[in-house]
Amino acid sequence: MILAFDTSMAACSAAVYDPAGARVLASRLEHMERGHAEALAPMVKAVMEEAEITFGTLETIAVTRGPGTFTGVRIGLAMARGLALGRNLRFVSLTSLEAIAANAISSAIPVVVATEAGLGEVYFSYFDNSRIESAEARKGSPSEAAALVANPRTEVLGTAAESVLAAVNPEWNVIRGKAGDVPDAARFVKLAAARLPAKDPPSPLYIRPPDAKPQAQQRRMIQAGPEAAALLARLHAASFDRPWTEEALRGLLGTPGSAAWIVSAGGEPTGFTLIRAAADEAEILTLAVIPPRRRLGHAAALVAALKAHAGRAGIRHLHLEVAASNEAARKLYAKAGFSASGERKGYYAREDGPPEAAILMRWSEP
Repeated sequence: MILAFDTSMAACSAAVYDPAGARVLASRLEHMERGHAEALAPMVKAVMEEAEITFGTLETIAVTRGPGTFTGVRIGLAMARGLALGRNLRFVSLTSLEAIAANAISSAIPVVVATEAGLGEVYFSYFDNSRIESAEARKGSPSEAAALVANPRTEVLGTAAESVLAAVNPEWNVIRGKAGDVPDAARFVKLAAARLPAKDPPSPLYIRPPDAKPQAQQRRMIQAGPEAAALLARLHAASFDRPWTEEALRGLLGTPGSAAWIVSAGGEPTGFTLIRAAADEAEILTLAVIPPRRRLGHAAALVAALKAHAGRAGIRHLHLEVAASNEAARKLYAKAGFSASGERKGYYAREDGPPEAAILMRWSEP
């Protein structure tokens, strides 16, 4: 038996599939913008009960691994790992684009799948008549996705389908797919059943844009105020499991002593940092870089901007808190001259485990 589920986009779905009988025994699909973590477990329980099977009869878990929302993708993968513990289950993973293409499995024409990637870009890929991915999933403009439409006999699916269709040759009668724009476990589980399961759990898929290695001279740093709250909220949501709201960020940006900087490369905002100062000290409230742009020097550039601002503003000390397990961030700050100054036990709540300690770090003007 195969249990399939997805939480990668604005929906939550689950299904139980019997490979021997080649049929879906039970399925659920709910469209939702948030609340996936609360909805998934009851949904899995419901389809298992309807299918009249137990976890002991499961052999494989099929799950999507992105692209999608940062939190949504991780919710599904965490559930897959949790269910497999102690049960010797195997995994089949699909990209979210493959899962959406499976919605049109009965169609006899090629499919281009495009989903919203934020900041005017889309994730996209091309699937031939047999739903084999013929072009590697990419991130780019709607026009780039439209270039995959090789002839009028092509179907376009996904949350960004309209953006792509607007860029297609208007003389072509390209079909706007109606099979569904988000992954549906009842559909993609059949595709998963034809694949060889793996022993190791899947990891999230982050799709880098073609120019994912910008040169240092292409990087730009600008200071931001309350008017940038919507953009900062999108960047924060793409970077962390527990995103801050636009309203919360606007409030922080309007607080006396607060200041923020946005780093961008090639015209694309890639991250930001926010501080709050009082007298000659300031706290780094957050520093975020979107996953596809990490390890490219953007975080270090933000820290450098903070230190430069500190020198101009008479700030002699910078403070921050970082999760004990976040080795990359701790190394980043240590390299920038920060040192550990304390610890707060059980500071960060975790959905998949006990609370985690926060390491306090401090930088002082030499």
